Amino acid sequence: MSLLLDRMLLADVPPGLGYASSFEYCVNITNLDSYPNHWVFAQVGSVNTPSTEKFYTLASAGECIPMKGYRPVVTFFAVPKERLKPSDITVDQEGRTVLAAPPLTLPSGWIEGTPTVVRPDALPMFYSGRHVQDNYKIQTLSPESFELLFVERSPQVLNLLIVPLLGLLIIGGLIWWKRTRSQRLTAVNSNHR
Repeated sequence: MSLLLDRMLLADVPPGLGYASSFEYCVNITNLDSYPNHWVFAQVGSVNTPSTEKFYTLASAGECIPMKGYRPVVTFFAVPKERLKPSDITVDQEGRTVLAAPPLTLPSGWIEGTPTVVRPDALPMFYSGRHVQDNYKIQTLSPESFELLFVERSPQVLNLLIVPLLGLLIIGGLIWWKRTRSQRLTAVNSNHR
């Protein structure tokens, strides 16, 4: 019980100094075009979501898969194209291309990808309020294994301007402080004469 209580208390703790938890997050596979004989599906869910409520979104080249909700996770699956019929794939009410009838267990021929992608709880402050995209590439895809490799994290370009702007603000503040201080000292010295 105390372990459960400790986890509940930690759930609402803000991130550490210099870190932010308010950002949009998505995952992209950069080299899907290199594997034209496979469909790659992303099973989007949460660590707390039962497998019957998770859905499978078709990953497309250049399209980032959003990870929303409470502690979202994504597991990728590769499926040889001949294993699915056109009627197995549909478009849902949100416009995503998804698997029409998600399987309860992993069908034969489906290859589960590793690692499972978990949305970070916190990132450095310059990611705050922004769209963050993690890029992965398929390192191995065979009938026995499907491995993804983390390539890079891409924040919006405007986020990278925050650090230089803060630096300029600090330098400008120091210059202003020095000028007003020297003006005050000059005024005090002239009053004493």
